[in-house]
Amino acid sequence: MFIVSVDGDDGMTVRAGIIGVGSAVPPNVVTNEQLEAAMSLSSGWIARRTGVQERRIVAPGVSSGDLAVEAGRHALHDAELDGCDVDLVLLATSTPDHLLPPTAPRVAHDLGANGAGAIDLAGACAGFVYALSLGAAHVLMRRKPVLVIGANVLSGRVNRDDLATAVIFADGAGAVVLAPADDTDGDRTAGVLSTVLASDGTNIDALLIPAGGSRQPMNAAAVQAGEHLMQLNDGRDVYRRAVRGMTEAGERALRDAACTADDITWWIPHQANQRI
Repeated sequence: MFIVSVDGDDGMTVRAGIIGVGSAVPPNVVTNEQLEAAMSLSSGWIARRTGVQERRIVAPGVSSGDLAVEAGRHALHDAELDGCDVDLVLLATSTPDHLLPPTAPRVAHDLGANGAGAIDLAGACAGFVYALSLGAAHVLMRRKPVLVIGANVLSGRVNRDDLATAVIFADGAGAVVLAPADDTDGDRTAGVLSTVLASDGTNIDALLIPAGGSRQPMNAAAVQAGEHLMQLNDGRDVYRRAVRGMTEAGERALRDAACTADDITWWIPHQANQRI
């Protein structure tokens, strides 16, 4: 955890502020009705249990990197910046285009951020928060813009016959541009006020893709066994940890920022489903 604010040369507090946002979602919509018919579920079953109404699925050949480029381009346009203005590109993804090389350098190249630092971060559900936190620290150190992107194409990692995952996970990307923000305009809450990072490696197999890493390389046998697909082995534990973890992190972030819940206009948690 750290508070992302420092004193500038003129004595003003400088923080990393969000100056541009962008997103990218595939045009192909898969509705609850389609999945319920395919999986022999009663009408409204998915919405009642998850709150999810639809999910977006990429066309064949479209990758996480493609979505990241689109979202990043929208964010840069919103920030009125060009790719050459960016000092660092951080891509949070669990579905990189390839295991090697990382996808972020290709995204940076396509956006015209040639020469900028670029690296993938594999933080799963928390990946974008980690990237935002690290990006904010980089802004304060270098005083230059950072492009933070979260992108995943999870449709290719979902077992279509697995009710626990097929109705939730899909494809999309979001991006923000971070840049120095100060309080010269009188807004002393401008910028990122605090961040909280934490981890818990117990029961790490509760949600995983078994094959594809160094512990269990991808091969024909693994694919035949479906071990290249997502497995939700302990949904109850994932739910409990998500609710408890986000609550505790939110409370810590409020304390660190010297804020209370009454000061918050928008509370936007990671939304795997409405129940969480």
